[in-house]
Amino acid sequence: MATRLVPHRSLGQRGFVTLMMVFGGASLFASLPFLILGAWPVAGFMGLDVLLLFIAFRINFRDARAYEDVRLSVLELGITKVTPSGARRDWRFTPHWVRLE
Repeated sequence: MATRLVPHRSLGQRGFVTLMMVFGGASLFASLPFLILGAWPVAGFMGLDVLLLFIAFRINFRDARAYEDVRLSVLELGITKVTPSGARRDWRFTPHWVRLE
């Protein structure tokens, strides 16, 4: 048996673009009255909210590149963990002495 375990992400790339467009548009629409009244720093902070949301999702998508490979044969149980940066760690066990939960 061999399988790859990946973290679940419910929002794909297309949904991310749609979310950013809707959130950016809503932020722009909500900041227009403040710009008209001369309170331009409020619009800047609303734009900062959009930027922070973008950065948070980009970090989330980067972390989604992590995965684990699990291989089980008669002779060996092998687990390979790969981080988002590409660093690998390998573990090998005798399957007769391992209990998985």
